[in-house]
Amino acid sequence: MEAAPASLVVVAAALFGATVGSFLNVCIYRMPRRGMTISSPRRSHCPGCGFALPWHDNIPLWSWISLGGQCRSCRAPISPRYLIVEALTATAFVLLVRRYLLDGPPQPLVFGAVLLLVAGCIVASFIDQDLQFLPDEVTVRGMLAILPAAVLIPDLHLPARGWVADGLAFLIPFLDRARAVLPAFLRDKWAVSAAAAALAAIPVCGWTYLSYWRWAHPKEPKGIAGGALASTIGCAVFGSAAVMISKPELALHPRIHSLWCALVGMAAGAGVILAVGAIGRQVFRKEAMGFGDVKLMGLLGGFAGWGGVLSGFALACILGSAVGIYRLIRHRSRYLPFGPYLVLGCLFTILWPAAFTKMLGWYMGLFR
Repeated sequence: MEAAPASLVVVAAALFGATVGSFLNVCIYRMPRRGMTISSPRRSHCPGCGFALPWHDNIPLWSWISLGGQCRSCRAPISPRYLIVEALTATAFVLLVRRYLLDGPPQPLVFGAVLLLVAGCIVASFIDQDLQFLPDEVTVRGMLAILPAAVLIPDLHLPARGWVADGLAFLIPFLDRARAVLPAFLRDKWAVSAAAAALAAIPVCGWTYLSYWRWAHPKEPKGIAGGALASTIGCAVFGSAAVMISKPELALHPRIHSLWCALVGMAAGAGVILAVGAIGRQVFRKEAMGFGDVKLMGLLGGFAGWGGVLSGFALACILGSAVGIYRLIRHRSRYLPFGPYLVLGCLFTILWPAAFTKMLGWYMGLFR
């Protein structure tokens, strides 16, 4: 792409990103609060006096700066978070445009998927920072979306190499043996086998999860979203397994590989947080990690893969430790929302995996 068009694309990405950032501010404020939805009330208002903001007070970046960070009506201070979110989203959109559309072969589908991930992570991070919880609207619904996205956009997990690809290749001889015992009418109809297995898994996995939820949380509302996620994961696992058994050579198909990269990444991301939380409970005799972090890492693992999510977790620990030490010394505060650091670490490994590898090599070289 020529220099002039590229610069126009970057400017358009920044303007569009700032506009989306304004919408994300609405999500951050309204999603955790009862009686509010993204669409209701229809107009933004001052939390202090209830003044409904006119359109010219809702211009991204400019309105906050021109008003001096104050409400036009009551002069109450407006949190700088609004400006930060809009500027951060604009910057993120520019980085994503350069990464997936301008620097190298364009990847518009991957760009769109990562764009949605980044927007959701911005919302989740600022809610966690403000209120110390991560909304299921981002984490669980994101995990529901990543599995079909991995199948539809195999470029999310290309090239097909690494431990997941090696594991699938290792399974091919065993899949050949399993295929030999299939009824003859299923051997050449892998689509029928996949559909049957996937449909059978939906009620079984959903019922199993809901039964567990009623047993473990008898006084809490039914975990419908969790049941839907369990059904989706079961559908993906059993459906893809049926495909591979019916036609073993498809085990290394880019779409099957991408799906299993997402599944293994989700398991690795959620698993490492569960393990750290279990160890923390034993050592400190209190909750060390919230379950929201488990779901967030499941989402990030679906995009980053197992290697990326574990690398991102290591980077998040370094960033979180540095900030935590500062907060302890400066503010005597021992609490640190970990979600934003998990997001930063994993997004870095998704966007710049080669840079992270170089950083890791440099760091390990310090101990030689």
